[in-house]
Formats: sequence, C-alpha cells, structure tokens
Amino acid sequence: MDLNSNLYAAGGFTDSPLGYQGNSYVAKWNGVSWSKLGTGINALNANNAIFSILSDVYGNIYAAGAFQNANGKEYVAKWDGNTWSEVGSGVNALNADSVIMTTIIDDSGQIFAAGYFLDSSGYNYVAKWDGNTWSEVGTGINALNANAPIYTICMDKNKNLYAAGYFTNANGSEYVAKWDGTSWSELGTGANALNANADILSICLDSNGNLYAAGEFTNLNPFSSIRDSGYTYVAKWNGISWSSLPLNLNNSVSNWQIVTMHIDKDQNIYNAGWLQDTLYNWYVAKYGPLTTGITNLSSSQSISIYPNPTNDFININIDTKLVGTPYSIIDNSGRIVKNGQLQNEKTQVDICELPIGLYVLQIGNEAKQVFKVLKE
Repeated sequence: MDLNSNLYAAGGFTDSPLGYQGNSYVAKWNGVSWSKLGTGINALNANNAIFSILSDVYGNIYAAGAFQNANGKEYVAKWDGNTWSEVGSGVNALNADSVIMTTIIDDSGQIFAAGYFLDSSGYNYVAKWDGNTWSEVGTGINALNANAPIYTICMDKNKNLYAAGYFTNANGSEYVAKWDGTSWSELGTGANALNANADILSICLDSNGNLYAAGEFTNLNPFSSIRDSGYTYVAKWNGISWSSLPLNLNNSVSNWQIVTMHIDKDQNIYNAGWLQDTLYNWYVAKYGPLTTGITNLSSSQSISIYPNPTNDFININIDTKLVGTPYSIIDNSGRIVKNGQLQNEKTQVDICELPIGLYVLQIGNEAKQVFKVLKE
C-alpha cells in the first residue's frame, strides 16, 4: 500500500485469459476499481511471477520476483508513475542469477533484496541498492554466507537488518541472521538459540523492537526428523531470548506452514498460509493484542499504565490528587509480590525480578482501581 492508501497486488496472475501465455503485472486498487500498472510501451511485461512489491515515500512502486531482463537476469523493477525501468543497469546492475523472493526499502531510499540468487562465492546473500549501485551486504569474514535461499528480510528503527529462510547454522538449524552495520551474527545462540527445525518463511518487528519469526518449524525437538507431527508456532525474540506464541491449533486438520505474517498498529499479529480448521477451511490466524489492548479490570482517565506488556518496569502516571496513594502488585495466586506508594505524578516500578506471567496492579485501598499487567 502506498501513502495514499492505494493497494497493489501481484503474483503469478497474468494479463492473458490463459494465464501462462501472458505477462505478470502489478495491479492497483484505487478504492473504486482495479487497473494494470503500466500499459503498452510503459508496461512491466514480466515474463514470470512477481513475489515482492513495495512503495517508497515518493510514490514509486518496486517489483521483483522470477521475471528477467533481456540478459536473462532477475532484477528489481521501478514504476515512477509513468513507466517501468530496471533499478541499476550496466556495471551497476544487480544481475541476479535466480529468483528474488523479498525486498524492503529504508527511510533513505536504499533497497535491499534477497532470495535464491548467489554471490561470486556461491552463497545466497542480501543485496543493497544505495541509489547508484548494487552491492553485497557484508563481505569477507563479515559476509552472511547463507548456504540456502533467503526468504524474508526486515529492518528495525536502528537500521539493523534481519534475514531468514532456508539457510542453517553449523548445527543444521534454521536461524534469523542480524546485520548490525558491520557483520552478520545469529540472533540468539546457545540456550537462547531459536533452533528452528525447518524453514523460516516470514519475519517482522513490532513497535517495541521485538522480532517475530514463523514458517515451517515446529514445537518438536529441533533435531527430530518427525517434523510433521509437531505444530507450527510464532517465535518471539525480545532482545535476549526466543519464546513461543503457540497458535493452539491442535484440533486443526492442517497446521503445516505459516507463509506470511503481519503486525498492525495495535500490535495484533496476523498469520496465513497452510492453516486449515476442522471444517477444512483455510483461515487467517490472529494473535493479540500484544501492547495496547490489554483488557483492564478498571477504567480510569486519571491513571495510565505503560509499557504493557513489559519486560522490566512499568510507569504509573496519575493526577496530582492521587499522589501518596498506595499500590500493590498481586500474582495469580492472590499473593502481594510488590507494594509501595505513588510518591509523584509519575512512578516507575521495577518488576525485573518477578517471574513471567499476568499480574494485577491494585491502586488505592478503599476505592480500588485494578489493572492487568503482563510481564514478558
């Protein structure tokens, strides 16, 4: 979707009624009708499927996939509002030797692409367009050196780049790789490793910087060969370790593969792919809300609690008239695990030492106000 809320779609469909005889194209929905993005001499005329589309702040649209240029190389195409062109040409061309599965663009207009294409050493890599030329992200001892295709990439607000897909670490487990601007490393090692036992097909970030990964990997022992008897799940990286957000789909007919994942502005996570319920319907699974929509037992315009969920502390903001009010944090057994007084209009309460779980924050003695707090 672009900044004007126009929606774009692409894939294996073509401009021919017979499908395979036509060219793949990007379709645009303007709120009223669908149209083909570029016609005649200005058409994309992609000779194979389109797997990734994105837009920049200027309204340019980019497409990439299995389609090739006149030299038989996969490339990233750009729509400038009038015509399609290749991003980079000649000595500055990407010259991908296989399919481009994923692309992203940062706020400075740099484009990153990855997929099945290989570098000169025979490894899959992430390519970067800086506005003038394409280059490999990380070389030499700092290279990713992915031993299998890269299916998904994303970037956080600090410009750290993440990649995942079919490639594995030295233990044979799929993992999420992180580029910190200098070198690539595995996101979580040792006891904190993801140890995915199958492909990672989608990664994304929430507004708090937590990273989520999903795909074909399951909740079985990572090194088990009986993968199909497990259940896929969404894995969450909180900056220290991985945890699981199970889909709880044990009654599903099919829970094989999460192909795509998205987080909305309210931090709800949506998953789709090979998910089928007991009525054999394919569906989109939703998990959340994670941050903004935790249902409170009380409602108050004079009290606000954030962040929630939290890892280490909560801020309690109150009106001046509530200064001096006592508070208590109660665990799920009814035991008070922390208490004190709200000495200022803003009080920060450290809950680092509390176990992960759901707690009740009680403010006041007689006219109590009660809120749920999730410690992650």
